Amino acid sequence: MRGANCWTEHQMLRSKGDFSGRNDKHEQGVGFLIHKNTVNCVMGCRPISSRLITIRLRATPFNITITQAYAPTSDYDDDDVEDFYEQLQEVLDQTPKKDILVVQGDWNAKIGEYAYGNWITFDLEKLKDPEVAEAFHAMIGGKFAALTILDADGTDMDTLINTFNTAVTNTASEILGKHRPVKKPWVTADLLDLCDKRRELKKKKKDAEGVRQYRAANQEIKKGMKKAKLNWMEGQCQDIEDSMKKNNSKTTYQLVKDLTSTKQGRTTTIQDKDGKCLTEEQDILNRWSEYSSELYNYRAIGDPEVLNVPPATDNDNYPILREEVEAAVKSLKKGSQHERTTSRRSWCRQGGSHD
Repeated sequence: MRGANCWTEHQMLRSKGDFSGRNDKHEQGVGFLIHKNTVNCVMGCRPISSRLITIRLRATPFNITITQAYAPTSDYDDDDVEDFYEQLQEVLDQTPKKDILVVQGDWNAKIGEYAYGNWITFDLEKLKDPEVAEAFHAMIGGKFAALTILDADGTDMDTLINTFNTAVTNTASEILGKHRPVKKPWVTADLLDLCDKRRELKKKKKDAEGVRQYRAANQEIKKGMKKAKLNWMEGQCQDIEDSMKKNNSKTTYQLVKDLTSTKQGRTTTIQDKDGKCLTEEQDILNRWSEYSSELYNYRAIGDPEVLNVPPATDNDNYPILREEVEAAVKSLKKGSQHERTTSRRSWCRQGGSHD
């Protein structure tokens, strides 16, 4: 799913943040990436936990239930591992028997000679720069040229593969560098370099000098973060002002929305009276109908005497108060046709009395 249209053609369904994902440490979380042509086939999506999620798709001749799992590593306690597999078994037992069941995910299994090797992700975005791409092609071409002179018949296949991987890895490390994900838009490359430096100094916190260097690097990062965030905010405000001056309301609205809006998680499941999660669309509608009926279907018991209002009558025998007359006179506008008796009215407006 590569390409610029990947995210516009897909919809993300995930468990992290909606239920028990580790938002505090940005760990764990599982989900599905559904193509727009398949969204209408989704019968229900049930996030179980930060390590389990299941989705049911409408298909022919049988529906398909897919369970995505993210198993804990051997570093976790045995109780955590057992709880995960017990929860997985419970999910599988609740799957309709006629459905085609697919269980997939990351089981954190380590096998083979390179089981404990580290994966490296390179910054492929740099290849969009023509100069960087040209330098990468030139260097990788020079290293591949040496591979062409090797005797394929007399060279072990594993040796060729290792030589090829080494050439690609070394070239990518030198030209592209390690990919460092940026979660905040104001984080610059210099700050990321300082973070890498602090990470290395953290390993040297065994003596007083190592602790001092680590604290100094930590303080430098904090100050740099505050300054970078302030500069970024000022740049955003300047962009908003420029858009307003150009009467570009669409861009202004989008900038303000990006700065003020927060992402809200949307759940796709509800529970019945017994606490069982409902994933089927019809079951969810029935549950909402049942809940609304119980919520609003009640008889209000009030005091019927409140509605007993005396009937209106034309016999108004109450006397007109003096204050009412004075207020009516004072409310008259100047220059109206009623000011023909100006002297008496002016006198009344001043609060005078007439016996």
